[in-house]
Amino acid sequence: MKKTTFSLTMLIMLMIAMLGSCSENSIEREFVKAAVDTMDAYGLFATGAEWEKAKSEALASNPETFDESQIIVRKALQVAGGKHSRLVVNSQSETTEVVNSKSGTTASVPMPTVTLRNDGILVVKLPAFNLTGQKAIEYAQTVLDAIPADLHGVVIDLRGNAGGNMYPMLAAVHRFIPGEVVFAFKSRNRFYYVPVYGVTNNVNIPRMDYIDCPVAILMDSYTASSGEMVVLAFWGLDNVRTFGTNSAGYTTGNSTYELPQNSRLILTTSSVVTRNGKEFCNNCIEPNVRTSQPLEDALEWLKQQ
Repeated sequence: MKKTTFSLTMLIMLMIAMLGSCSENSIEREFVKAAVDTMDAYGLFATGAEWEKAKSEALASNPETFDESQIIVRKALQVAGGKHSRLVVNSQSETTEVVNSKSGTTASVPMPTVTLRNDGILVVKLPAFNLTGQKAIEYAQTVLDAIPADLHGVVIDLRGNAGGNMYPMLAAVHRFIPGEVVFAFKSRNRFYYVPVYGVTNNVNIPRMDYIDCPVAILMDSYTASSGEMVVLAFWGLDNVRTFGTNSAGYTTGNSTYELPQNSRLILTTSSVVTRNGKEFCNNCIEPNVRTSQPLEDALEWLKQQ
């Protein structure tokens, strides 16, 4: 009789343990499913046989820990979102989208620097930036407040700008962008324009009049993501030249989606279409003038305009 009671007790304890394990395991599976469903609905590359295979493998997985579920999600994300997408878990914080300097570190982001030369050329250095609110206004106004009434030309230096929030960057130089449209985003199901007034409204600053002058843009292999968006805002304009080396090649638009476990999915959802109809989709931007001394060559070109 005692032996039967002992066995029954052990059986009950084993069932409780199994139920607890299944419950915990279901949380991890729900995390994977939420991430995969988001990728399936919005991911730019979440189509075709490769994605269907990746999706099936992820949904069929049985992660036992949160670390395992992250590995599964990141593997699927490589297919659905490509190299510009990433998973951000609750223990991580970000200041830039890719890297923030040539050393690959994530140091605090400085404000722009603006220098007016004696020859009437304005040199604007736009660093990586990933903040909003008052700091975003300060970022844009640092440039806008320094633009003189009489101007011969502008150098926009994007070397080392690895991205972040494109709106303060674009707002800072919006006076040199003609027309009403900056560029367009092309998702799987939608084509939508980014207007100049949309840029300034996002940063909560008034739109200012256009200044018609030649623009030289400096870039290098560390110019990425939102830094590249600034380059593409000027793409196809007759009075613009780019100098330096190929950019990093993160030329896509991302959207942020909240996930369980206090995590976020930064998912690539669109390619970029310039004013002259050229589409960029994680390919690098090639400069008009390939040079190891971009500032010097840019200044020389501006003086001739």
